Amino acid sequence: MTETEPIPALLSRLAHVCNATAVLIDRFGKTVHATGPTPMSLLFEEIGRTAADSQKVDVDGWRGVAAKISAANEADSHFGWLVITARRANFPDSHSTSAAHVAATLVEASQRMAVAARQQERAIRTAVLEEALALRREPQNSELAARITAFGLSFADELRTIVFRPIRPAVASRSLPATEDLSEILGKALESQSIPYLMTAKDKTITIAAQCSVQAFRRAIVAEGSKLPDALIGVGRSVHALGDILDSYQDAQLAVRTLRRNARGPKVMAYEDFNYATRLFADVGFDKMIKWAQEFLKPLDGRELLVEGLQTYFEHAQNINAAADYLDIHHNSLRYRIAKAEEILGINLREPGAVSSVFLALTALELGRIQQPRPKSSGDTGRSRRPSDVEASEVLPYSRPSAERAGVVRAPGR
Repeated sequence: MTETEPIPALLSRLAHVCNATAVLIDRFGKTVHATGPTPMSLLFEEIGRTAADSQKVDVDGWRGVAAKISAANEADSHFGWLVITARRANFPDSHSTSAAHVAATLVEASQRMAVAARQQERAIRTAVLEEALALRREPQNSELAARITAFGLSFADELRTIVFRPIRPAVASRSLPATEDLSEILGKALESQSIPYLMTAKDKTITIAAQCSVQAFRRAIVAEGSKLPDALIGVGRSVHALGDILDSYQDAQLAVRTLRRNARGPKVMAYEDFNYATRLFADVGFDKMIKWAQEFLKPLDGRELLVEGLQTYFEHAQNINAAADYLDIHHNSLRYRIAKAEEILGINLREPGAVSSVFLALTALELGRIQQPRPKSSGDTGRSRRPSDVEASEVLPYSRPSAERAGVVRAPGR
């Protein structure tokens, strides 16, 4: 168990002791490690006929014993089987059978240790990234910078902050993978490409700091194929110092927000893909844009239906009919709301400058506000309900974001 790769070393020792071939297979019959050639397809067909924890096999002259391996991170499940086999008439004897069972127990222990070590490392990576995301530009934190570099990341090479937000499947019968599972898949995808990273997650959104280019991250995602759901992926500017991590993260958030407006468009947007208005937002600074947005939209305080009408109008690419359908109101009602908002703000949304101003202001407020889930009433069916023209909607909190609201996310179970 002290070997660098304990399971291959254990199987080699088992094969030597029993003078047989030792094989570890997963529950689908795929060979994970083998000390020699075996007719695994024939053996797996025999093994799969029973749910017994231990069984003898005898197929086409190959005799042996199979011991079930419990899953390290799934209760009431199994990983696969440890099989020892040989072409001898008296095989397996009691000595070989006992050795196989002992080896199976050690394989389970090794896998549990590996899972525990990986979970601990992920927790540390999460804590380090969360601390970096909460950090303001002053003062610089040399200790935190050293902890980040200890994970193989360098501010001297291209380092990006990435937001991965899965898209809910259109088919109601399909569901998104659990956040923890998504984190695991993304982590393995980056590791397979030898990309150093930190990762943290909340709800269904994964935030990553990765030492790679946009193209390298795309390749890592594509290589996973169907394991990952469709997602909107925002990639922030390249990070050159610790204080840049938050800026890069806010870029990634802004990219995802922009992608949400165009369902038929691309699913990945990087800082370099921003148009002039969006780049202006990113470079001026998150806090300053929040302050300006609050000032610009202050005349609409207490007129939440008008703010909601503007938000929905822009979220549907300024398509009145689509936005009205989403709000479940008549299109003329939405036209009235927008006209009233224009009157109060003193703007005309047929002018490009006004369009850019409203878009950036609404985006700033959405990225900066606290997300507070409403308690469900007894008659709530779980479906989001839009207020009617005469109902009052929730007040949008226009307060300045604190460090906790600047995008810090929590890992599952933390």
